[in-house]
Amino acid sequence: MVPLATLFAILREKADNDAVRDKLIRWYWGGIFGELYGSAVESQFANDVPEVMSWIDGGEEPSTVVKCNFAPGRLYTLKSRLSAAYKGLYAILIRDGGLDFLSGVPINIQTYFYERIDIHHIFPKDYCKKPDSGAHDYDSIINKAPISTMTNRIIGGNAPKIYLKKLIDDKGIKEDRLDTILASHVIDANAL
Repeated sequence: MVPLATLFAILREKADNDAVRDKLIRWYWGGIFGELYGSAVESQFANDVPEVMSWIDGGEEPSTVVKCNFAPGRLYTLKSRLSAAYKGLYAILIRDGGLDFLSGVPINIQTYFYERIDIHHIFPKDYCKKPDSGAHDYDSIINKAPISTMTNRIIGGNAPKIYLKKLIDDKGIKEDRLDTILASHVIDANAL
């Protein structure tokens, strides 16, 4: 965030230009998903600011954009909440406003604190630890979605087929509405 703030401070009104914003966005997400800000951030920061400024002025792409290489398989091993890529993906999920499984309320920056949103397991850890679950990589980001604390309590340690049925039977959520809610998190209801 410090390099981005620095770039905005240097650019001032120029940062409002669409072409400049596009480059800043490419650089920012390249750094996040390329996980280039995991260690030695001072040297990365020291390189990025002049390189990005040069790029904006017509120069070469910065090394952060060139070096960015996010392999889709990385999603299976992305487990640490401290990882820039984990935080970045979580930020995108919040930005895109998936709906809470129980309340149907859009999860966004406005509801994040009020609804006590956190990222929770879709296939709960307790369920996944059972020998017959066949689950692995259950702590990866692909098995998580932002939902409210209340919803997480209802889910408990149950398999999705159990807690989704509970949401339909006990909480009165219509099946097609639940499918819409799951789709808002890029979850295929049929896959659960």
